[in-house]
Amino acid sequence: MNDYELIYLAQEQNEAAQECLYQKYDRLINILISKKYRRLKYLSIDLQETYNECLNGLNDAIFNYNPDCNTTFVTFASVIIEKRINYLIRKRNTDKEKNFNKSLVLDFEYNDIIFKKNILDNKKEPLSICLSKEKYIELINEIVDKLSPFEYEVYKLILQDLKYQDIAKKMNKTPKQIDNAIQRIKNKLKTVLKSMKIA
Repeated sequence: MNDYELIYLAQEQNEAAQECLYQKYDRLINILISKKYRRLKYLSIDLQETYNECLNGLNDAIFNYNPDCNTTFVTFASVIIEKRINYLIRKRNTDKEKNFNKSLVLDFEYNDIIFKKNILDNKKEPLSICLSKEKYIELINEIVDKLSPFEYEVYKLILQDLKYQDIAKKMNKTPKQIDNAIQRIKNKLKTVLKSMKIA
């Protein structure tokens, strides 16, 4: 029985057809989760919670798929399942960013959060920018989103005035690894500022 037949039966509340589709697309769900695994792990999102959310997405795909929509079911299902995963990430990210803002960001001036330790250039004085609170929060969200978990940890330690040698010791990494991370952070911050038309 092909997908179209199974979907038709599933939409008619045939439980055997539904179960067959769940089993058939279990691998797709796991592939999509694995693509976001690093982010999910960083945000401490439970994998079982993610899998259940994906099953809900698959269920939505089954009951909303129309064979006349000029796309295959696997493509349609992938889009909906990915949206479910991204929703979980966005939701947790928002919570994490709120905590980040409370525990770290609000301890620094606008300029410091971007230019502390001359992170973007070699000038002795930091650049001066003026941002509204909304624009500032948007900027922080963009930074958090662009940095990898490792880079994010390095970035927070930079904001605490630690030298890269001290960061290396604290994170049990080599100074070279920290130096490379700082260079990546610089480039990513420049990209964020440019995309937001701040620099």
